[in-house]
Amino acid sequence: METFKAFWVGNQIQVTLTIDGFWFLILSCGAFSIWVFGNFAPIFLNRDSYLVMLTEGYGAEYATTLNTYMPMWIAPILLVACFVFGIVGGVIGKAICKKHFQRAGIA
Repeated sequence: METFKAFWVGNQIQVTLTIDGFWFLILSCGAFSIWVFGNFAPIFLNRDSYLVMLTEGYGAEYATTLNTYMPMWIAPILLVACFVFGIVGGVIGKAICKKHFQRAGIA
């Protein structure tokens, strides 16, 4: 479900804000990349029950280690990192596509 939400936001940015195609496409890449946070959402949004489930499935040592590696303060940093690296990926992707499209004579 998180992937669909991120896709929808990225698509809406791309479709509705096509004033300057390049920058809004890059912004939509950043918004779409936030879906990666959905993998970590149970750790931050429902921490207690998630740790109980981990303890039952993997053992107390694993759950304790994960709890120390993923403190609550890292959630906003993870969100921002997903957005920023999505933008970086969009810029790199545009540069690669531009090079290949110019070589093919399309752009």
